[in-house]
Amino acid sequence: MKTLTKGLIITILLSISLFFGITYVNTYVKGAPNTTSEQVNTLPSNNNNNEQLPPITEPVVTPFYTTLPRLAKELNLGEKINNIGGYGKENVKNYHVIGNSIYIIFETDSDSCDTHAKATNIAVAKMTSTGTLLSVNTLQSAVNESFAASCLYDNGIMIVATHSNETVIYTITTELFSSKLVLPYIFSESILRYIYPYNLLITSYDNKLTVFALNADLTTAFTLNSVFASSLTLVECFYIDNYYLYANINGKGSVIKFSSNVILKVTEICSTPIEEIIPTQSGYVISTIANGIGYLKWYDSNYLLSASSTLASCTNIRISFNGCGYFALIYGENGQGKSYFVCRNGDIVSRNFTDFSNIKQVTNIEVYEGYLYITAITYGANNTAVVFSYDGNHFYATALQSVVGVSTTKVFGFKHGSTIYTLYTTTLASGQHLSNWGDQDVFIKLSGN
Repeated sequence: MKTLTKGLIITILLSISLFFGITYVNTYVKGAPNTTSEQVNTLPSNNNNNEQLPPITEPVVTPFYTTLPRLAKELNLGEKINNIGGYGKENVKNYHVIGNSIYIIFETDSDSCDTHAKATNIAVAKMTSTGTLLSVNTLQSAVNESFAASCLYDNGIMIVATHSNETVIYTITTELFSSKLVLPYIFSESILRYIYPYNLLITSYDNKLTVFALNADLTTAFTLNSVFASSLTLVECFYIDNYYLYANINGKGSVIKFSSNVILKVTEICSTPIEEIIPTQSGYVISTIANGIGYLKWYDSNYLLSASSTLASCTNIRISFNGCGYFALIYGENGQGKSYFVCRNGDIVSRNFTDFSNIKQVTNIEVYEGYLYITAITYGANNTAVVFSYDGNHFYATALQSVVGVSTTKVFGFKHGSTIYTLYTTTLASGQHLSNWGDQDVFIKLSGN
């Protein structure tokens, strides 16, 4: 009996232990989280289905464009200055004056501020004679274009530009509306002249001469093609009874007489290259350099030498005519800069051997009301451009205007009305050039007489 009782007690205790064991397993072990190691997905919740993340895009930066017109900035002593450009680089190439407006032609690669270039493009700015920038037309092109030439004609301005394998011709009205013609042709040098009723584009490439006569609507009136035995470089073209193109053929001064589409005659007139040529009442005068010496030579209408003036040692020579006589300027290294005033018959009236001794390069000579305005870059670290004047009797050695820090040799000094203008390019962005928009801008400086 006692043994039975003990067995019963043990059975009851085992049953109770089994009950609580089963209850613990069902309650705690089966309800615990699965702790097996799994790869953690760190992608955003919207990418759990292996979707690609959208690309990261930079915020769109809207270019800053100026609002025109823009007045010139007042400087000291009655001078004023204005600039044209954008955040990139600009280079002045030429200018033309029509009425009281100045049209400035330049290259630009800026799509900001004053310009809207798609590559290196040609642009034209219109400015008042008081220096206010009115408007700018960027002649947009997807490829880089280089300025070649420009001229005035009845309807406005014609501009020739080039790129890798084409020639591009633009016409610009006085209100800067433009038209365009593309020619599948390349050249190494060109002359663009308005000889009524055509704009004459004369080009050379090695020994090949090509002439395009263009109407105002950019249609072609005639084309002339000719191949010479030797290479030729172009000097100038005039029209009298026919077209007379002065060129250097195989290094010798020559004249090519041609009509609308045929060459009539080629005449060698000088054994040395022609530097410049000016027509006279009975012929023409040329400048040339022979064995390092500068000369002026007068020829009659039959190409016969009638007079000659010997100048001095030089490597460069420029000539101009002011209505009374001829101004000759020679320059080069080691203080070669000298000026001469020569009568119509070739007699040297005056010499000046000091005022141009520091001239490195003459960039422009303009005639205005009998005065010559000479723009030059001087030797020295500052690359200074100066504008002088000469009236045929007195050479004014004091610069009418001086600009420090020009970036290129395209510098134009000229007079219109009572104002002296200097048109140039600079990288400077301080002092009077504080308004420079970017790497390099075009500037125009104005001063009174």
